[in-house]
Amino acid sequence: MKLIYRILILLAIFLGSLTYFGMNMEEQIFRLETKTMEMENATLPYVTLFTEGQEINLLHGYCSGLDVLTVRESITPISSSQDLAVLITEKESLVKKLKYEVIAVEDGNTLEEGSCLVFDKEQDYKVARIKFKETLNKDTEYVLRITLITDQSKRIYYYTRIKVLDNFYLKEKLSFVSEFHNATFDKDNADNIGKYLETKRGIEENSFAKVNINSSLDMVTYGDLNPKLVHMQVPTITEIAKDTASVMLKFIVSVKTGSGLEYFTVEENYRFQYTSNRTYLYNYDREMEAIFDVDRTSLAKSEFKLGITNHPEVEVVSNKDKSTIAFVRGRELWSYSLAENTMVKVFSFYQNQTDFVRDTFDQHDIKILRMDDAGNIDFLVYGYMNRGEYEGRVSLILYSYDKTLGRIEEQIYIPINTTYNILKEEIGSLCYRNDFDVFYLHIFDTIYSYNLTTKTLKTIASNVPKKNLYFSFTNKFIVYKEEKNSLEEKYSMEDKNSEVNKIHILDLESGATNAIAVENGQKLKLLGLIDNNIIYGKINNSDITVHEDGTVLEPMYEVLIVDSLGNVKKQYTKEGYYVIDASAHDNVVELTRVEKDNSVGVGYRSSEPDYILNQLTTTNNTITVTKRVTDSMLKEYYLSLGSSDVMEKLPETKKTVNTIITEDTTVRVSRPEDYRSYYIAYSYGKIIEFTSDAGKAIQVANEQVGIVMNHLGQVIWQRGAKPSKTQITNVSQITKESGLTSLQACMKMLLQYKNVDVNTANYNKNEQTAIAFLKAQMKATPVELRGITLDEALYFVGKQRPVIAFKNLEEAVVITGYDNTSVTVLDPSTRGEKRWTYKQAEETFESANSVFITYVE
Repeated sequence: MKLIYRILILLAIFLGSLTYFGMNMEEQIFRLETKTMEMENATLPYVTLFTEGQEINLLHGYCSGLDVLTVRESITPISSSQDLAVLITEKESLVKKLKYEVIAVEDGNTLEEGSCLVFDKEQDYKVARIKFKETLNKDTEYVLRITLITDQSKRIYYYTRIKVLDNFYLKEKLSFVSEFHNATFDKDNADNIGKYLETKRGIEENSFAKVNINSSLDMVTYGDLNPKLVHMQVPTITEIAKDTASVMLKFIVSVKTGSGLEYFTVEENYRFQYTSNRTYLYNYDREMEAIFDVDRTSLAKSEFKLGITNHPEVEVVSNKDKSTIAFVRGRELWSYSLAENTMVKVFSFYQNQTDFVRDTFDQHDIKILRMDDAGNIDFLVYGYMNRGEYEGRVSLILYSYDKTLGRIEEQIYIPINTTYNILKEEIGSLCYRNDFDVFYLHIFDTIYSYNLTTKTLKTIASNVPKKNLYFSFTNKFIVYKEEKNSLEEKYSMEDKNSEVNKIHILDLESGATNAIAVENGQKLKLLGLIDNNIIYGKINNSDITVHEDGTVLEPMYEVLIVDSLGNVKKQYTKEGYYVIDASAHDNVVELTRVEKDNSVGVGYRSSEPDYILNQLTTTNNTITVTKRVTDSMLKEYYLSLGSSDVMEKLPETKKTVNTIITEDTTVRVSRPEDYRSYYIAYSYGKIIEFTSDAGKAIQVANEQVGIVMNHLGQVIWQRGAKPSKTQITNVSQITKESGLTSLQACMKMLLQYKNVDVNTANYNKNEQTAIAFLKAQMKATPVELRGITLDEALYFVGKQRPVIAFKNLEEAVVITGYDNTSVTVLDPSTRGEKRWTYKQAEETFESANSVFITYVE
């Protein structure tokens, strides 16, 4: 009997324990799945630089290495004594050691490295003093990489470019900027800056969003706004030479308005020349942007106030019944529920207690991918991460927002080793997550799909540049065309089964694919989308001609508009006319055309454009952007919900929390080894053009007073850096009498100048381009410049680099010098050096479509 009691007691204990621990285990698992927290505040130190008695160039820390040669967002000038102080604001970190490296731009080699273990303490800074031992060439840019090592052995990287200059008057230049800036806030003492302005009469002045040197003094001094300075960043030097400089100021101001106290980010850019007698202001630009604030909502008209802005366009995404909308403003993602009148700040790097430095760093953006019927959102954050788990890293992070639970959850983390400015140019239009948890992304000319369930990354297509891919968000498909990556294959006529001679259509939901192909002896060219329909052209191989420099003209005899299933909507063809390009605007497709003309070298001459009218599908958008103009604020913008939606009180504002992720969500993609070369036009430290067309980059840089850098980090062109005259003396003339064509003779002159002895008679324009031929023969990097002006091309002659220029479609000359009135050329058709008037040279080269060939090194 005792045994039975003992068994019953043990059984009761067992069952009770099982019940107790089972309940607790279930509760514990539930808590693990739903554990959330607010994003951690910024912790990284930041750095400024001290040179010639001036504090300049705020640098943000990176927790992973960058492609150092492409970083050029500030220039730090140093004197011939080659010393520099690094001012470290530690914040929450403790810095124990500083290392530095000086890196040559032309080859990426490290010229000098050193370290500092002893720091001075000045005010809130920890100061490291550096004196470079290696003698650096004057007026030459080098990359300076600073590495801070904390007491936790964490490495944080900072980047700038340094340049040794003599007598560069930094104090005087920054004093001019400071005096001008201060005067814009003081109308009573603003007359001193009026003399620097070039006010144009008759220009419309109805917005403070953008003012410049052509604006009136009243606009430059903020009219009736009376702004108050809230935060000022140290000046950033974006260009500097002995006499000239470009300086950027970033700051935050507050303004008392009719709707309350509003805050604005402001950026000023100055370009000027300093002399001992006076300063000449060449450019002044200021942009002012309202910081979005829900409390500034207009209840009278049910409108969210966007305020003063240069970017009034707002991409609004809504669910099916329009009860919830989402939009991005000021690098913050917002979601508004009309029925509940609640506004949720879904994602933001802004901290409650901001330092106006780290959490407000503007090197990231947000893209909404989709919203489901319940109001849940998939979105992508890409660029520099200001705070949180990935602080200091450049990456793309896919998030999901759960509206019911009020939390966001990380889905994918893709690290990238470049700056935000370059990353945003390398991401294509495709970024989408479908209903089956497949994420699509176009980056580095590659289309990827990633299955979030199976954790499988797949390459759908390679060698698809941005111009060859179009994404229909509405109809959820992409259309793309691959390019060949081999110069040797460039001129072969593809058969109809070749992948690069097909236009591919991919349904992003079903994964179904379709292709548009042509008959043998033909090619296809993808031209774009209009109203979610595909525009493409057909080319007969027999119509293709090759320019003397090897570039190909592919005239299309027919242009079609089809839907995603290939059904023809419109068709364009005209006897004797060929289309070489097309662009879609609203409901019109503009066609760039040529006509056959055997009297010119390529067999075609330009003709007037033609147009295709397309019937657009009407959409009923109830949410629109409206504008109002007042006497004090001038033009402001609002996001209007429409007449049927009325806000009776200010929305309740909420914010999300982050779900704790314990699994690794990292997905790695990288640039292909054969990734195309590219050119970056910078102005005031920002990218203004990112292209594979060097000529286009130079044109944009010239218009906006900038520089052009190639993918190797070399500065290939800079406005204002051309000497007034020059002559290259050691170019040996070669004429067509040697049995060479005009271009072959010019290429031989160029190669011999570079001490390369090659038989250029082997160059065949039907097999490769002139650039490809030169690239195979010389260590320097050849470059073709199309569409630039003679003055822009002479920059390279000023750098002692001969320039090949076409005087007609078949013949070329070599430019070897210039002065204020003339240009010196070597013409293979004649003997001896020729001197053309500047106007004669300009008109001659323009008549041949302004094609120039030279090199950079």
